[in-house]
Amino acid sequence: MTVPEMQDDVAAGVFSMVKKLLLKRLKELHVNVVTKVKINRMVRKKLSYTVYGVEKLLEFDDVVLAVGNKPDETFAKLKGHEKYTFVGDCNVVATAVEAIRNGAEISLKI
Repeated sequence: MTVPEMQDDVAAGVFSMVKKLLLKRLKELHVNVVTKVKINRMVRKKLSYTVYGVEKLLEFDDVVLAVGNKPDETFAKLKGHEKYTFVGDCNVVATAVEAIRNGAEISLKI
């Protein structure tokens, strides 16, 4: 299994202890992680990508795409009003655990 990562580092933004355990587990499972990858195209179960200026071809059975997140700006016009409080991705992209904690903290203030 190969994980192509666009960033310079894999699992950026993950808590350091969790990242350490994750990378250890990936190594144990013989998962090849390649950083600084630019995906070119996917055709007939083949993925073309460039890393360090060299184009490579990877055959695959399945593909999982993780394309990042941006905050949900649906209610952006309401931000700054005392009447409203924002949690989760409408405030800042975070994990579900962080959003739940933030919601719980706010509920205690209401």
